Amino acid sequence: MPPRFRGGCVSTPTFNASLYCNSKLVGAKFFLQGYAAGRCATRRSRRAGRPVEDASFFGYAKGTAVGIAPHARIAVYKACSTRWCMDSDLLSAFDEAIADGVDVISISLAAPGPPPGGAPELHSDTIAKASFYAVVRKGIVVSAAAGNSGPRRSTVLNVAPWLVTVAASTIDRRFVANVVLGNGQTIADGLPLLRNGNVLGPGILKPDVTILAAWSGEISPVDFDKDMRAQFNIKSGTEAGFARRASTPFALGAGHVDPNRALDPGLVYDVDTTTDYIAFLCTLGYTPKQIALFTRDAETDCSKQQQQVDFTDLNYPAFAVVFSSYDDKVTQRRRVTNVARFTGGTYTLNITSPHGVRVTVNPPRLHFFRGQRRKRYEVTFEAQGEVPYKHTFGSLVWSDANHTVTSPIAVTWPDRAAGLAAI
Repeated sequence: MPPRFRGGCVSTPTFNASLYCNSKLVGAKFFLQGYAAGRCATRRSRRAGRPVEDASFFGYAKGTAVGIAPHARIAVYKACSTRWCMDSDLLSAFDEAIADGVDVISISLAAPGPPPGGAPELHSDTIAKASFYAVVRKGIVVSAAAGNSGPRRSTVLNVAPWLVTVAASTIDRRFVANVVLGNGQTIADGLPLLRNGNVLGPGILKPDVTILAAWSGEISPVDFDKDMRAQFNIKSGTEAGFARRASTPFALGAGHVDPNRALDPGLVYDVDTTTDYIAFLCTLGYTPKQIALFTRDAETDCSKQQQQVDFTDLNYPAFAVVFSSYDDKVTQRRRVTNVARFTGGTYTLNITSPHGVRVTVNPPRLHFFRGQRRKRYEVTFEAQGEVPYKHTFGSLVWSDANHTVTSPIAVTWPDRAAGLAAI
């Protein structure tokens, strides 16, 4: 047991700590009564489950099940019922985890994202406020799911920049099954299902993020009248993907995780958590009292903070550009830190401009003298007239002989009627 961990297990009427806690589950505390929700066991197994041979869900996905960090230890803080989550319980759970000395907090909950084209309303987001203190003041990595509401725009959840927000993608496997109706008729996988003349779906199980994970024996994995129990279940959604990433906070990047390349990234977009995030909150126009909800300090005087020109200048590798008209111009600023083994060298630029956008970078090259670590640059995005899209995408890539550092660009255009009125 790590000496810095100060937590433990607490029994409830439905949870026997002496029976369930061990060298793997080292902490369990509850801010609501009960422990019957099977999803808790599912998430634990994805993050830190030891190898279990011959695991399956009634014969599907048969093989060895193992978590992403099988040697990690787990402490569970139950803060929600099956019907609701109280802000006070969430804050108490965060505070207890911080006091216990955890290294990573993984949370399978979400608060609403920003309105279309707008700034995030973080001051009313309990997860954002609780995680700010954990990340900025205590150095704890906090990972959260991006939600399951996509792919429509403005559906991403947990958008606070200090969170590791993880999305999910599909995988190349499909579990084929037949449905046998009460009258004996069999519906084969792949046949369309109809209701009121509308096609609902092409099959029984979709090839989504289908992750086999441990399942609690307290509840059934299906909503059938017949009582069924299983040790494993197949789950989909962003929480299935993010749970596997939460235990390894170093597996980051734009797109799919590439841990090997992350060991030698070349350039990184570093954030000074003690100043940059507070300056970010200042650019959102939050009052000193609102910022104090995040920092838990005395009221912040934004006039004394290192000011960012706009909240889009937060030093993130991605560029989110929102045009207010079809002739708009937006400039964003970034700084990069050279963490390569040999610090000298020159990074050249390759730009894939989003449709209808002129992208200019100054300077177009980054030359690092030996021992020099940091460089700044700015990017100007110019709208080139009306486009038939609401969103266009591109990328900005810095590269030297050994490294490639990619920044995605996402452009949001004004509504067509508003754009025509502006023209």
